[in-house]
Amino acid sequence: MPACSDALVARQGRSDPDRQTAAKCKEVVLADRIEELGFGWYQIQVWILSSGFIIAEGAEVQMASGLVHAMQEEFNVVTHLGKAMLMTWTFIGFTLGTMASGPLGDSFGRRNPMILGYCGVVITAACTTMAMNVYMLYGFRLIMGFFAGIGIPVACITISEVFPSAHRGMATAGLGIAYVLGELWAASGLMMLMPDLVHGSWRLLIAWSTIPAVSLFLCGMLSPVTKYDTPFFLASRGKTEELRDVLNLMAEMNNKPQLKLADDDAVICQVPEKIAFAKVLPTLLRPPLISKVCILSFMMFAKDFACFGSGVFWPQLWARIDGLDKVNPGQELVVTAALGIPGVLLAVLLMKVLPRKTGIVFCASACSMSAVLLRGLSSGKTSGFLGVLGFKLLFPTWQMTTMLLPSELFGTQIRGWGFSCAASIGRLATVVSPFAVELGTQGFSGLLSLLALGAALAVLLLPETKDCELVEDAINDAPSQSRRHLLKDGQGAFYGAAEATKV
Repeated sequence: MPACSDALVARQGRSDPDRQTAAKCKEVVLADRIEELGFGWYQIQVWILSSGFIIAEGAEVQMASGLVHAMQEEFNVVTHLGKAMLMTWTFIGFTLGTMASGPLGDSFGRRNPMILGYCGVVITAACTTMAMNVYMLYGFRLIMGFFAGIGIPVACITISEVFPSAHRGMATAGLGIAYVLGELWAASGLMMLMPDLVHGSWRLLIAWSTIPAVSLFLCGMLSPVTKYDTPFFLASRGKTEELRDVLNLMAEMNNKPQLKLADDDAVICQVPEKIAFAKVLPTLLRPPLISKVCILSFMMFAKDFACFGSGVFWPQLWARIDGLDKVNPGQELVVTAALGIPGVLLAVLLMKVLPRKTGIVFCASACSMSAVLLRGLSSGKTSGFLGVLGFKLLFPTWQMTTMLLPSELFGTQIRGWGFSCAASIGRLATVVSPFAVELGTQGFSGLLSLLALGAALAVLLLPETKDCELVEDAINDAPSQSRRHLLKDGQGAFYGAAEATKV
């Protein structure tokens, strides 16, 4: 068998005959081929399938907050702790699911956890409608959050691994649209079926909130993109036949048949030795990765505090403003969700043109100042409304850039672990933020302002990743441009075992 046909053959240390045979083969760098395949119908279908979890999260959070009073009435929940638990168990489920997503995604691929998450959300939603007491309800909310949490990190990673670098930021920013659509879907259901958020069938509304996830899951099962995992994951596992098939599928769906791989073509990718499951976490918790994990954990916490805290804060703030007393609670939820659309569209533009660090520094700093201005809203000051406008416009860029960073900073074999470690810390903010809102406008806005400013400073400690190739090996910190050069010229040291994979 010729050298180029070997499944895993290191380029260094070949014999002369092997070099002569390999020279006849066309070698394609994996990251370069994804850039050449560009953006097309394949990426669109992957984005739609991945966005289902973001829609589900937005819908579930909005629906859970909207149905608290109705569930209190049915199950006679009278204590403050019992009322808080209706939301808290959902957030605990999100946290546990996010923690589980990393090990599952790095062990079984990006696709399988997404399928598991979709199935779990659909089945648990059906079971929730049959809850007979408050303890069953708590349990089902926990399980629902768990399955939704499983899918979100792998969905973000999947988008990062199949989109070319120039479109990676825009695609991730677009997930913000999915979140807003989820909020709007849930809010519109509440406005139609339970406008006062008390009287109506909360069981019917739980079913309503799952319709987008069910629809996208069924459509996804009919899409050819669900047949294979991402090229980066397949390459890291040495699954050469599937890697060949998915790259050819991308070429076909993107209408670039000239980029289909021939039988004697080989894909060059950086395939370090597989890290044992028990060694992944220790690898993340020692230099050089521990600093990235800590910084991203803080940034995730700040981002989630702002996202979920403001979700609880806005309705309470609107209630204090004169002139809005004629608007029912369901309509307020719709309006609040719709305010996020311009900010998401702006995020798509800013994440395309701004470096990652610049985007977060500018937008998080602006959100910090906007949080301070919010204090004037209850008294009708113009500065208060400017604070709302500034926060809603610029927060999505801060939020979605933070969501993208783990995929660009961690290697393929530990990308899921790195993402879930940071994101699960961030999820703790979902539990803390509702209590922070109880401190009042002054206290909440002050904490929000400090955390946003902290995120703007923390990102300066990370490397810039815009338009860089995804890191393929686990612990390398070299710039992506240097890795590309090493892979192309075949000279110098390789990280781990850079190998030619027959596809």
